[in-house]
Amino acid sequence: MKSSFTENGFFIVRNFLDSEEVTNIWKVVEKPDGILNHGYVTYEENGNKIQSTLCSYPGYDVTGMVARSEKVAGSCEQLLACEVYHWCSMFMNKEAYVGGEHVWHQDYGYWYNDGVLYPDMITVWMALDKCRKDNSCKQVLRSSNKMGRVDHFKVPSGQMGVDPERVKEIMKKCEHIYLEMDPGDAFFHHGNTLHRSDENKSKNGRLGFMSCFNGAHNSPVFKTGYPSYNKLEKVPNEAIKQCTNYTDFSGKGFRDEV
Repeated sequence: MKSSFTENGFFIVRNFLDSEEVTNIWKVVEKPDGILNHGYVTYEENGNKIQSTLCSYPGYDVTGMVARSEKVAGSCEQLLACEVYHWCSMFMNKEAYVGGEHVWHQDYGYWYNDGVLYPDMITVWMALDKCRKDNSCKQVLRSSNKMGRVDHFKVPSGQMGVDPERVKEIMKKCEHIYLEMDPGDAFFHHGNTLHRSDENKSKNGRLGFMSCFNGAHNSPVFKTGYPSYNKLEKVPNEAIKQCTNYTDFSGKGFRDEV
């Protein structure tokens, strides 16, 4: 995994979350006062939309236990070879037929603008639905992390993305891979790895949950909407199943935009 993370900029762990853990996360979503009610919707010019729920702190609900767990946060520390802290967690919901796209981007490509000096950042994206080409599975450019940070610009949808002409050149050198995933699979990737996802034009929704981490030494040098370093209280993996907090989201610091 360390080798793939360094050389390819990403890897997938199949069945990273077992069926019971996935079910416990869904309980946080499906409750009448569930976590998606704390999110926001972004619309594209063609009417497509993406529903996002973004928080700065993990909290103590089930999703907080996922973010704090040894297999998520602890693995990220091993991969980055440093102490990490919680940067953000997010649900991204792309509804059937109308789910919007995410353009090619690096996470660090825009986090750099939040005052983070080094690209010592990592994202763990966990599938809660089946993710296939037709319902907007993740796409990645292998080894694009080795290029370093690429300039990002605001596209018509309001997202920050890489110049499409530059992407064309990058794709001549970096293999373009579609990452089809099943519920419970996890996609680990470096902050400089280029990735995207298409519109969801299928009849099947696509919900994913991700947690992102920053190196403890890499606290932003100026204040933004993202948190400065604070000690992450990790928990054993068993806490994901043992947690029965599905509705108390106090302390998570929900935000109304990226």
